[in-house]
Amino acid sequence: SAQLEERRTSVTRLQAATATLRDATRRRRGLTTTIGVFLLVRVIFWISGGRYRWWGVVFSWQVLDVKQLAAQPIQSIAALHIQPPAFNLFIALVVDISPFSNGITFQVLYFFFALVTVIGVWLLLDELGFSPVINTIGACIVAASPVLLSYENLPTYEVPVAMLLVLSAWLCVRYVKERTFRLFLAFVITTTLVVLTRALFHPLWLIVVLGALLWFARPAFEWRRCAAALAIPLVLVGGWMLKNEIRFGDPSMTSWLGMNLTRGVVAPMPKHDVEAMIRQGTLSKAAAVPPFSVYKSYEPYFGKCHSSSHNPLLALPEKDHTGLSNFNAQCFIPVYNDAMSNALAALRHRPQRYLSTRWAPTVAHFEDDYGPLQIGTNGIGTHGIWALDALQYVYKPMLVSPKMHIDESGWMFPLFPGYGFPFSFMLLFSTIFLTTRGAIGAWRAVRKRANAADAGWAFVGFTVLYLTIVSITTEFGENARFRTMADPLLLGLGAAALAAQVQLAVRALRSRRVSAST
Repeated sequence: SAQLEERRTSVTRLQAATATLRDATRRRRGLTTTIGVFLLVRVIFWISGGRYRWWGVVFSWQVLDVKQLAAQPIQSIAALHIQPPAFNLFIALVVDISPFSNGITFQVLYFFFALVTVIGVWLLLDELGFSPVINTIGACIVAASPVLLSYENLPTYEVPVAMLLVLSAWLCVRYVKERTFRLFLAFVITTTLVVLTRALFHPLWLIVVLGALLWFARPAFEWRRCAAALAIPLVLVGGWMLKNEIRFGDPSMTSWLGMNLTRGVVAPMPKHDVEAMIRQGTLSKAAAVPPFSVYKSYEPYFGKCHSSSHNPLLALPEKDHTGLSNFNAQCFIPVYNDAMSNALAALRHRPQRYLSTRWAPTVAHFEDDYGPLQIGTNGIGTHGIWALDALQYVYKPMLVSPKMHIDESGWMFPLFPGYGFPFSFMLLFSTIFLTTRGAIGAWRAVRKRANAADAGWAFVGFTVLYLTIVSITTEFGENARFRTMADPLLLGLGAAALAAQVQLAVRALRSRRVSAST
């Protein structure tokens, strides 16, 4: 009897070891397949003529004058007020330090960012409890996304932020499982970098996610170490806001928020309504100027551009070597403050009008748009990159994207007159699914029934909901670009959940057939 029991124990252990080895093999194959698909898509993109267009950074409104950045990176960042510092600092370091050409350096870095994003999606799906096959399906859909591929080849902050969000979600799950200081510190750093890179993510978002994680899973290490980790965002984010308050009188991460609100709130309102509010004095006369105009358009209301600084990044209304508007000029700050006052006044006095204009940003937010590389050098058409076009032919029916036209006639400042937005129902459904699943995870946490996967779902759901609400309520124009930062989560997790349901349905059908034949 003892020998028989020992043999049974040995067989059980052998079966467990075999299952573990088989599972590890499946994971390794799935991850290898995902990386292979990622590389294959990039090789085809390069063969079809796709190249990294690093010079796009020169024309970016969010980036300071590149020559000035490279020559004086620290002084330039100290003069920055329109954006959080991380992306401009990243550009300055690349241009100043890299021994290779700008094009090669940016290409390698953004290739790495995109690869980490795709691998992060696979690992996140694995932590959420999906099978290796489902993980591979979700990650491969992200790897071949024409949107990710397009933004990957221009120096914008969409791909780096998308990478940080995916890593944050993965770290969230891992921390709840292990509760180590190392994982908590990594989560704090990644979420802090998100706020320091993209002004869209307000410090309140950071406070919520950090507070929720600590409430969800109390640390298994000393609170002194926890306080030391939390000091990182307090010093960096709080220090940046304090610097802006002392130097520019605006304690925020970005000074041009008012201009963004003007484009999102005032621009879609009926022209006769806005003009009436200007005549009544509800809005200033400068409200008649389209948002983000050259400074000369604002001179009649704010006077000539003057600055107390001799730094060209603050003193000149145009960038030195391009002639484009330098929206970081100090004379723009009164313009931004006035725009903020106008947007808030329009909200107070025309709340119904504001609510009636939210359909346009909703359609724009869920636009199936494959990014900035679709625009040719002449502003129309494509760059002739057939790989992008081929991927779009595959993704467009998959994302269910019929065109919807927004009637901008009568708007104060029409932005896309006659343009048809390819509205993606699948992106909408994925947003609803992730938000709902995140709410379920949060509810389970309240009921003390949550697991580590629920924490990950709650983080993803809250982040997607936050992005959607901020985009629809405050912006019109770059809504799809806002959503792009969550696309790896929307596409990867949404596709994985759908594939898992299909897999369950197929298994149930096979089970019924076996039962019937028996």
